[in-house]
Amino acid sequence: MSTATAATGTAPRADEESDDLSTILWDGFMAGAVGALLVALWFLVMDTMAGDPLHTPMLFYTALFEGSAAVAEGVEFHAGPVAIYSLIHLGVYFLLGSGLFLAARRLSGGARTAVVLGLFAVLIGGIYAATAVLWPPVAAAIPLWSFIGACLLGAAGMAYYLKLRTGRVL
Repeated sequence: MSTATAATGTAPRADEESDDLSTILWDGFMAGAVGALLVALWFLVMDTMAGDPLHTPMLFYTALFEGSAAVAEGVEFHAGPVAIYSLIHLGVYFLLGSGLFLAARRLSGGARTAVVLGLFAVLIGGIYAATAVLWPPVAAAIPLWSFIGACLLGAAGMAYYLKLRTGRVL
């Protein structure tokens, strides 16, 4: 930590800190929390406009723990499963955020850009493709444009946090 940040008591930027794993994990958690929250808010708004708040997390919970057949039969809201799925969602974004900060802190130039863009491609394409293959009823229930919009919003939030902490996005 620099003397200026120690004297003011403000949090140092990531580029002023050591490259230790705990800092990367903390920043990854925070970036992931921002991304996860923005995605969750997107789907909350979409679900509410469709007249079924919290339908999307319940849909994913049902697919994960009960299978596609249960999704095809219909999904009914229960708070416990939504909370469980929300923790899983946060965990996935924690991993993405950690990968983002690891790339930003340990790689330089073109390699950093390739890894960061690759993480965003996984976020958008990979997760939707996995959903379509593993749980076709879930993919059918969420329009592709809505999924892409949510992922772009989450990625933008994570990139903004990265910019705040490191002074750069790529």
